[in-house]
Amino acid sequence: MIGDGPLRKRLEKKVEETGLSSNFYFTGEISRRRYLDIWTRQISLPFLPVMRPLGFRFWKQFQKKVPVVAMNHSGVSDIIKNGVNGYLADNLAEFSFYLQTLIESPALRTSFAREASKELSIYDWNRIYEQTNQVYAKVIYEKHHNNN
Repeated sequence: MIGDGPLRKRLEKKVEETGLSSNFYFTGEISRRRYLDIWTRQISLPFLPVMRPLGFRFWKQFQKKVPVVAMNHSGVSDIIKNGVNGYLADNLAEFSFYLQTLIESPALRTSFAREASKELSIYDWNRIYEQTNQVYAKVIYEKHHNNN
């Protein structure tokens, strides 16, 4: 677990109480470079229990064919199709259940990863550029056309 926030002590205690200490490593605060290295190379089951805007990190996990678990109504809920290419949880109990399900099911992880990688073409930067360019061209045309 990466970070050194206000929940760290509680999480460490909970991990110890449940006998899972050998399965967790708490990094504490680390440099951004180290964080990105861990995130892009070493994470086999990424999850984000807090709501964040759409993150490049999840897109990178899709590239690596790694399944993702995140909270619903976050930026990644536009990318993840719940139960198809990842899981979107509505609360922490559901989040925990989804994590446990993926931990226990390598076949499901593989299926989610395969489906997630299919979505990558939608987020191709050249395609996004073209779509954005079309929107700007239409707005400029309509503004110019309506002013004549």
